[in-house]
Amino acid sequence: MAELNVVGKPAPRKDGYAKVTGTATFFADVQLPGMLEAKLLLSPHPHARIVSIDTSKAEALPGVYAVLTYKNIPDIYAHTSSQHKTERRILDSTLRFVGQEVAAVAAEDDDVAEEALDLIEVKYELLPHVLDPEEAMRSGAPQLHQHAPNNIVGGKPTIYERGDIEQGFQEADQIFEQTYRTQRIHNVVWEPRGATAMWEGDTLILWTSTQGHYGVQQDVAEDLGLPVSKVRVIAEHVGGGFGGQTMGYPHQTIAALLARKTGRPVRLRFSRRDDFLLMHGRWPTIQTVKMGVKNDGTLTAISAKQITDGGAYLKASPTNMFGVYRDGPNCPHMRLEGYGVYTNSFTSGNMRMVGGPMGQWSLDSIMDEACDAMGWDKVDFLLKNLSFDVHSESGLPRSSTGLRDAILQAAERFGWYEKKKTYPLINGSKRRGIGVGFVVSMGGYVPFYSNAAVRVHQDGSVTVLHGATDIGQGAKTATAQIAAEALGVRYEDVEVIHGDTFTSPPGPPASAHRTLIIGGPVVLEAALDARRQLLEIAAEKLEVKPEDLDTAEGRIFVKDASDKGMTFGEAVRAREYTWVVGNGHFKRQTQYASFDGGVVFAEVEVDIETGQANIVKLVQSHDVGKAINPLILQGQAFGALIQAAGYVLSEEMHADAATGIYLNSNIHEFKMLTIRDIPDMELILVEPGDAVGPFGAHGAVESFIQPPVPAIGSAVCQAIGVRIRDLPITSNKILKALKQA
Repeated sequence: MAELNVVGKPAPRKDGYAKVTGTATFFADVQLPGMLEAKLLLSPHPHARIVSIDTSKAEALPGVYAVLTYKNIPDIYAHTSSQHKTERRILDSTLRFVGQEVAAVAAEDDDVAEEALDLIEVKYELLPHVLDPEEAMRSGAPQLHQHAPNNIVGGKPTIYERGDIEQGFQEADQIFEQTYRTQRIHNVVWEPRGATAMWEGDTLILWTSTQGHYGVQQDVAEDLGLPVSKVRVIAEHVGGGFGGQTMGYPHQTIAALLARKTGRPVRLRFSRRDDFLLMHGRWPTIQTVKMGVKNDGTLTAISAKQITDGGAYLKASPTNMFGVYRDGPNCPHMRLEGYGVYTNSFTSGNMRMVGGPMGQWSLDSIMDEACDAMGWDKVDFLLKNLSFDVHSESGLPRSSTGLRDAILQAAERFGWYEKKKTYPLINGSKRRGIGVGFVVSMGGYVPFYSNAAVRVHQDGSVTVLHGATDIGQGAKTATAQIAAEALGVRYEDVEVIHGDTFTSPPGPPASAHRTLIIGGPVVLEAALDARRQLLEIAAEKLEVKPEDLDTAEGRIFVKDASDKGMTFGEAVRAREYTWVVGNGHFKRQTQYASFDGGVVFAEVEVDIETGQANIVKLVQSHDVGKAINPLILQGQAFGALIQAAGYVLSEEMHADAATGIYLNSNIHEFKMLTIRDIPDMELILVEPGDAVGPFGAHGAVESFIQPPVPAIGSAVCQAIGVRIRDLPITSNKILKALKQA
């Protein structure tokens, strides 16, 4: 690859100045004349039927402009992942979790809206509820949905099979089997969700926090029976996502209904508690894994029964953990059995890397236990059993093949083999252990649309119109770098317009690597299309062939006579164009299996007197194809490491079994890690070049969170000499495990 001038450099964020100066506009910052404030009344019960609801006192309160309940709105159903589209009304008479929407109020300010909620009189018929997924699957358990016998999504498990599982276990010299559990957590983005709605005639304008403004446009248009051309969604700045807002949600349509009913703009802002209960987080799982190996360490068979607690409504597939098993180990015989289960808990669904951290916890853990029992080194076991060059499922070559190098480089940097000789270390009550985890992840190539347009203006500046949403991951910056590199202009001369369905072309949601691996190629194509047109114009004026020309710094010049040329602006003006426009459209490739992969090595210190576990060091090494912006990648990697550490050591949503009420639906009691908990962290970027992605890049930031989960957990277990199989590994669990050992 030729030397790159913009791609691969730590360019400053395009949105950085606006964010640090407070001038970036989020949905809640929008101020409109006559705007009303909206609040939601939430169910206090985990399972109930509304017998009666009286809103007359609330409606009579001065300053109240509208009250909505299931009685006075159309039958509009929430967008879920269920095949049963009528699973949940946006305001319903049957309530299936604490926090489900009962009513909505629009008033002149927040205080009046809150007072109005208190005046709504609701009589509930309490119904039996169930919070435990295994209990929910038993005969006689409270039934949440008629279409899901025994509360099982689809009424039966989803099965994946490869080879002959019985033969695989017969070929094994040793068989290991254990059950692992992971907990329910919340994605806790720093911007509580909501929406601001305004009608201009028959057109809805919706400012909202979302990972995919085009998805919201389609969903809200469907809800309201409008053409998509009559719904404008704006999400220029978004305060994070982590999978929690990838589609249309009830609150967006409710805000639109309130605005239409009142004839005024309406802003609906969640409190932090609202956000915890109404926006889904990571689902809890129960996974029983059985693994067969030969005495030389070769995998022969893996089977897993995976139960996922999706809460009251389906937001993700119960098979989302399958990819961890299917795409990583080079195992000839495999059987995976997945159950999605409904319970009377708040809805769980996609969170960063979907089912990856849960599946990786069980897969890496059973590998750890086999290695410990057989005296094998975990790194050597991975090098022997992972699929590096060819995707074991499809047989296609991998588009990027840097995983082996990532493992070896990180092992050397961490000092794995040297530390293995002396760890666990003992110093008084302090014990130190080490662990390693891996990831092999599909790089975002799923059926999705993406489009881009690149305009070169008469002054030589460049505007990129792109449908991807920037939720803080740096999409706007990477887009500008790709366009600048392809065109041959300065990064500073490129502006990116996105986050508005009326000004940017359709694009994918910011999830599962799609922004780069699906959005990146179309930006590259559009930029190259614009460059081609500029070269044709310049070739005519300079009386040379287009192939004799090159571009750099916003200038077109003859390769063998660089002083002979013209600027981009001169080329545009030469045709009397307002601008030159290049276009790009996503084309799905089928020649390669697009995957990224990496490892994390962890060192953890545990005080066996208090049970306190502190992470000492994390080394992450990842095949990123090519780093478009290494500084952004480092920020994403370090954020993922801390997010994973909280998942392993402290975070968990706790519900009271009797009432179904969540006891820690706030940041303080959710026990997220803070700046004091951040360890020494190091990132190694392995850049072999991807055969498909723009300038050899592919998605990676999603999967950064996956390998630290088993790495940290394994390090804790080695330090204390006891295997803990249920997350999170809290101080109480450590002390209990030590007492029982």
